[in-house]
Amino acid sequence: MRQSALAVGLTALLLASPVAGAATSLCEGAERVIFACRVGAKLVSLCEAPTTGEGGGLLQYRIGRPGRMLEMRYPEATDSDPDFRAGSTTLAGGGGAWVEFNRARYRYVVYSFLIHGKGEVAGVAVEAEGTRLATLRCRGPAISVLGPDYFTAAGLVASSGEFLP
Repeated sequence: MRQSALAVGLTALLLASPVAGAATSLCEGAERVIFACRVGAKLVSLCEAPTTGEGGGLLQYRIGRPGRMLEMRYPEATDSDPDFRAGSTTLAGGGGAWVEFNRARYRYVVYSFLIHGKGEVAGVAVEAEGTRLATLRCRGPAISVLGPDYFTAAGLVASSGEFLP
């Protein structure tokens, strides 16, 4: 009986606790974590590399499994003129903010919202021609500085579109 209680306790501890040393973002070294969260076994991150000029640093979106080759990063060296845009909205009982970019025919939206009755809702959505193709919701809390103060400091252009999670 004592062994089964111990086994149940250890199992509950392992399921409830993040893996020791588990990565919380895909950002590196001196990069600032603008947004990061777990979406299943993957991490989604929006990282800002420091620059010497005015305004914000250089943004890069990343998704993948920690310790493995990234599934996607934007911009890549082959992407000319990366175009990150930002938006925010107020809702009855909450609101949120997002950073978006287009790659080929797809719109990627990294978002963080506070919704009355649901709490934090964050993740990344992928759309094509105005149709939502996928929504990867964060599992657990997100690290996020998304919002008008950050957008102004980073010099991000305002989004011409709307977004709701």
